[in-house]
Amino acid sequence: MPARQPYLVNNSMTGTNVYKQYLQQQQAEEFPERPGQPVCSYFLRTGDCKFKSNCKYHHPKTQTAVFPSCTL
Repeated sequence: MPARQPYLVNNSMTGTNVYKQYLQQQQAEEFPERPGQPVCSYFLRTGDCKFKSNCKYHHPKTQTAVFPSCTL
């Protein structure tokens, strides 16, 4: 009987982070980009906005929440 070939799995998803892609897509749908409008200050501070897609302000995708430095 010939030797059995090893079972190989070709998983093309191993190099990508599916959850991260999902979060980016969800953020794009929830927080609208409105170039020319003032930036949503709450979104800049927290990375969230309670108005989501109804907010009239700009939510830049490249901007991350800025947390104040706290020293004790």
